Amino acid sequence: MGKNVTVLGAGAWGTAFGQVLADAGNTVTMWAKEQQIVEGIRDHHHNAVRLPSVEKLPDNMTATGDRAEAVKNADIVVVAIAAQFARVALVEFKGLIPDHAIVVSLMKGIERGTNKRMDEVVRESLDLPADRFDGRLPRHFRTEPVQGNRRSSSRRHRGGLHEPR
Repeated sequence: MGKNVTVLGAGAWGTAFGQVLADAGNTVTMWAKEQQIVEGIRDHHHNAVRLPSVEKLPDNMTATGDRAEAVKNADIVVVAIAAQFARVALVEFKGLIPDHAIVVSLMKGIERGTNKRMDEVVRESLDLPADRFDGRLPRHFRTEPVQGNRRSSSRRHRGGLHEPR
């Protein structure tokens, strides 16, 4: 049975990962601050601004610009916000994420000014205890680099994030 997953950040990376989560049977809510992106995903199942190459996103994927609405039913919160905006965006979610939800970060990089890793920024911004956050991908996710060859590598790796059915 799928989970309620919220993806914070509806850029290309966040939207693509949201699609993978929805394809795996989860109910996905994307959060974005840009109204055009929210309306595109929610009303047309398409992110023309950040991921125009995907013509139709799954029906079990929606979007909102309301922070509280985005996370209120979340079992898992996936953070896919651009590193340079992470702290400013995440602090607005502090106290909104349900106590049972776990938080996973897809972000990489170092915060300018503090030299902190993104996992540190996420934990500090959301004031999360260690048991509710893990900045690493689960062990069963394949994380090998994939070269851009449509025929070989994409077929071999495209199922890497799907749970066995």
